[in-house]
Amino acid sequence: MYIKNCIFLVFIFILKSVLAQHTALKNYLEQLKNDVDLKYAGISFYAMYPKEKKVIAEYNPYLSLSPASVLKVITTSTAWGILGGDYQFETKLEYDGEIKNSTLEGNLYITGSGDPSLGSDRIAGNLTADKLMEKIAKTIQEKGIQKINGAVIADETYFEDDIIPRNWIWEDIGNYYGSPAYGLNIIENTYTLTFKTEKAGEEAKLLDCTPKIPNIEFINEMKVGTANSGDQGYIFGAPYTYLRYLQGSLPENKGTYQIKGSIPDPPLFAAQMLNQYLNAIGITTTQKPATTRTIKVQNKPRTVLYKHFSPSLKYLILHTHLKSINLYAEALLKTIGKKKLNIGSTEAGCKAVTQYWQNKGVDMKGVFINDGSGLSRSSAIGAKKFVDILQIITTEPWFKDYYESMSISGKRGYEMNMGPGTFLEGNMHLKGGYITRVCTYVGFMNDKNGNLICFAMLCNNYTCSITQMRKKWVEAMLYLAQP
Repeated sequence: MYIKNCIFLVFIFILKSVLAQHTALKNYLEQLKNDVDLKYAGISFYAMYPKEKKVIAEYNPYLSLSPASVLKVITTSTAWGILGGDYQFETKLEYDGEIKNSTLEGNLYITGSGDPSLGSDRIAGNLTADKLMEKIAKTIQEKGIQKINGAVIADETYFEDDIIPRNWIWEDIGNYYGSPAYGLNIIENTYTLTFKTEKAGEEAKLLDCTPKIPNIEFINEMKVGTANSGDQGYIFGAPYTYLRYLQGSLPENKGTYQIKGSIPDPPLFAAQMLNQYLNAIGITTTQKPATTRTIKVQNKPRTVLYKHFSPSLKYLILHTHLKSINLYAEALLKTIGKKKLNIGSTEAGCKAVTQYWQNKGVDMKGVFINDGSGLSRSSAIGAKKFVDILQIITTEPWFKDYYESMSISGKRGYEMNMGPGTFLEGNMHLKGGYITRVCTYVGFMNDKNGNLICFAMLCNNYTCSITQMRKKWVEAMLYLAQP
């Protein structure tokens, strides 16, 4: 009887502790209603133990809010589920016509399949653009070709020409983070501008553009701001057009300052690069570099000379998560559309992603997916729907690898500033999202007993700084971590 009473008392003690912990978190979430910084804000919060599907706390769980970059988690997990972690993008070097007396009577093609890492130096072991072009040029030389009676053509038809998600904003698309995914990408579709920024109030003098983009023109209206003003510089310009407006301000630093823009036509630039490398080793072409978008290509049989494979999908997803690369997410989205619906477009990708999770049992009503990266403000989702997806991810055979691909609070990735020096440090594998007046986090954490938790927390239209908003979410996570 004594033992039974002891067990009963221990059970009551544990129950009270759990209820108290949940109450503390729920009280904190309720207090946010009276937070002056959140008076005009929308908040959605949801957390559960995925193994038992036990809800820990919720607040406006169905309220659809802009997710910003945490939408990438839906894109990357769908890609892993459909394509597999070992999937590789393939880029081919092909020619049509025939080779006669060291002359290719036909065209040379760089045929893409949407590889967002082509020519990038971001991933160890991946060929940089220079090394890739050297290898391709050498392959052509070893084939005995000395002249091409035709053109170097970039074949970008794997994805549709309607490349930009239609509700991306003008402020984003000329900058590096606003580059859409093309059927053929190169060096992450990015160039770097170097400015001289010596004295506040003066014009920021444009010194250099690297790499050199043929025909690009800059209207420089960039100013020098104060030393603490931060990067407020923007590049305005549409895809396939070569006039770029440089506006805003860059911080004064008595030296040089760099910003990055999106290459106007990456497929064409890839063809131009290869043409240049061929000419450098004495292989001439009789026509200018072109793309399948700009010229009519005859439907002739092609011979493959060389195939280049991207790093495995799991490595691309790792960098998508750690560096929040919009281009990678958009390429994955279009690839999903291509694989499932045979259409390499944003629209097809969004449709395929929605169908994928519906087939997994997630009610996607109220979930609005309009791109793969979260740059679109038209995308929206509630915290519960997000956690429903995260819970399913924990049941997948690839969950461990996926979990390890995410940022770790206070340790690596963009979320280094989430709870350093607290219990949260190293105990959260998560993705953060930030666009104007949007601060969101989703992912997984271990409580103080080592139990796995899935969580999603979204806030739109707060009036404080992003740093202050982050502190509010950190406090919520500290309550959530209590066993």
